[in-house]
Amino acid sequence: MPFAILGLGSNLHSPVRQINLALQSLRQLPNTSIIKIGTCYANPAFGRKTQPDFINTVVLIHTSLTPVRLLNHCQTLEYSMSRV
Repeated sequence: MPFAILGLGSNLHSPVRQINLALQSLRQLPNTSIIKIGTCYANPAFGRKTQPDFINTVVLIHTSLTPVRLLNHCQTLEYSMSRV
């Protein structure tokens, strides 16, 4: 199975909670396992400075999903979490 690295980030609605919910959802993906989760970092918003800081991390996964299927699952996850 191939590996993939996903970047996660949020700056609204309890960002650490949002990242934890995203990780829970990634654990539910078929034929996919989380190998390692990076440290969370606070980063200032780029561009529009009136936004709250972002919390960002990365996650290494092992998956047999095709890149397109993985992307579809990730976009569905983003939609379910009200990402604009």
